[in-house]
Amino acid sequence: PFLVTSEELELRPGERVELKLSVGEGSRYVGVLAAYRDLGEASWRYVVPVTAKELTRVELKLGQKGILNAGELLGKAGDAR
Repeated sequence: PFLVTSEELELRPGERVELKLSVGEGSRYVGVLAAYRDLGEASWRYVVPVTAKELTRVELKLGQKGILNAGELLGKAGDAR
């Protein structure tokens, strides 16, 4: 695997940002990294699988315990019913 490009953003607690990224032909993943004080306890990385020429939408939340996929959280909450 090769790193094709990188983009760096700085977010403060409570901030929200929407990104629209175009990935190159042959790209299969977009990686998301976040800096946390306690890397041993936080989920500081997340990998989003992508498919060429298809829209991939994902909502990630940066919480105290790390990067969370909001869609997966909603699915789990719906399963509890």
